[in-house]
Amino acid sequence: MTDARIGDAPAFDAARWEALTFPERFTVWTVRLWLAAFTGDPDAAPQIRVAFESVDAVPAIPLLDRLMRVVANGARRPVRFTPVAIPALSEDEGLLLRAVELAQADGAVNGAVDGTLVLRGMLTADACRAFRPACRGFARALAGAGLRLPGAAVAAPRPVPAAAPPPRARRGGGLPR
Repeated sequence: MTDARIGDAPAFDAARWEALTFPERFTVWTVRLWLAAFTGDPDAAPQIRVAFESVDAVPAIPLLDRLMRVVANGARRPVRFTPVAIPALSEDEGLLLRAVELAQADGAVNGAVDGTLVLRGMLTADACRAFRPACRGFARALAGAGLRLPGAAVAAPRPVPAAAPPPRARRGGGLPR
């Protein structure tokens, strides 16, 4: 099990928190609530349910639990989370949020990168393998409730434009005028 710590990261980024959209804040907040429940806060579990009910995403609750158990049991180093009520974002929360955004983009950037690459320094190799389907399920459940993370659109593969046909040569050769 990881030494998941609440609030002891050297720097929390309040400005970055202010820039988050509602779906991003919701994602981070529910991760924090899960950690609070996991570490023994009896009030956190009911708050998780109320939060997901309020956005019509109750099916995401067991998927959040699966995702966070992978993080809690597969961390290669202490993972740092900001306390629930603090309007700031830790670096690890930012990495986890980015992984969920990538999962909403169907796990592909140029067909090769998914959220587990973002978390290689945080999770063991086995945990990264377990994280991929857990994260994809959680991300899809959020998207199904209308909680689209803006980074998912940025991460989505872009179609390659068709190449323009070469200019036709004029009769008699030479370059077109």
